[in-house]
Amino acid sequence: MNNDTAELYTVIAYDFGIKHDLLRRVASYGCKITVVPSNRPPSETLKMKPDRILFSNGPGDPYAVPCAAVTVKELLGRVPVFRICTGH
Repeated sequence: MNNDTAELYTVIAYDFGIKHDLLRRVASYGCKITVVPSNRPPSETLKMKPDRILFSNGPGDPYAVPCAAVTVKELLGRVPVFRICTGH
């Protein structure tokens, strides 16, 4: 990465239990990050015109965030997304 202070991407991070170190790490690559709650409607997120969407790690039990699957389905293919700790 060069020494420019310009931000490379605007990233919206859905908080399903996000760790602050993840935010620091993504920001260290020159990204502007906005954290939104896990229940934020995808339509509202798209209005922010993000370059990327990050789905954070979260609770071990997916039933704790039932909106997650719906949100992911609505955003896939519309904006590049990335996710960590999805398990296998």
